[in-house]
Amino acid sequence: MQRFRRSRVLNRRSFLTGAGATGAAVMLSQFGRAQVSDSAVFDGDCESEPAVEMLFDWRAGKQVYPTPGQMAPPPDWVQFSHPSLLPPFLIPPDWTPYAFWADSYDRDGVPKWQDTPLYLPQLTLNRVVSPDEDAVFEYAVGTVQPDLLTTMDVADLARRGLLGADVRYRQVCVIDDQLNALAPGWFTADRQRTNLLLTFGNAQQLPSLYLPGTVVTYNTMYGPRRHMEELMYDYFLRFMFQFLGGGGSNDPTPTPTG
Repeated sequence: MQRFRRSRVLNRRSFLTGAGATGAAVMLSQFGRAQVSDSAVFDGDCESEPAVEMLFDWRAGKQVYPTPGQMAPPPDWVQFSHPSLLPPFLIPPDWTPYAFWADSYDRDGVPKWQDTPLYLPQLTLNRVVSPDEDAVFEYAVGTVQPDLLTTMDVADLARRGLLGADVRYRQVCVIDDQLNALAPGWFTADRQRTNLLLTFGNAQQLPSLYLPGTVVTYNTMYGPRRHMEELMYDYFLRFMFQFLGGGGSNDPTPTPTG
């Protein structure tokens, strides 16, 4: 069983160039059908997974909970404040939050997460882990330099950032909106052994002769496939509700800012 407490965390600093956090609300901007551009490429059947179908329905503004008030976190959830990310948000009292930073990567492209703040991190991550350590919700923001990454590059970075360089998975579906002029984004759903891994976010390239980079925002959701619908309903959607204030809309996708 995969464990996620303090795995793959290094306690050294290398102070490379980078940029700080961006708003978390842009992380969900691209996977809902109303939000993707005409150039988006679809591969596979995303809604073959009930948890993904629930996520899409919620993002599209459909009623997932019996009443709108039930989208909000329950009253016993507790506040967690990441030292570098705003705003603070509520999590279940028995889930464990972790704050990570990365300013370098190993040769396989895996972020070298560290659990102490860095002066100039390239990526800043918030990870929340379930009591039995087999389910994870996380988001990451920052600017990866000096590389110009595609949406699929960042999707792979998200997978490896959680599960390591040797992760093996079977693709369920991909929505790749790399050519979106406002905010290139993606959504992926993968089966990893008996688990389901979802990644989605934005990758905005910043070409430059002097300091090129890619503004990155992404979410990952991970858990046992047989429990993923329950995890989505009870936890993951309620995490996201705090950033978005509800389900999706047809508003234009905001452009990430560094």
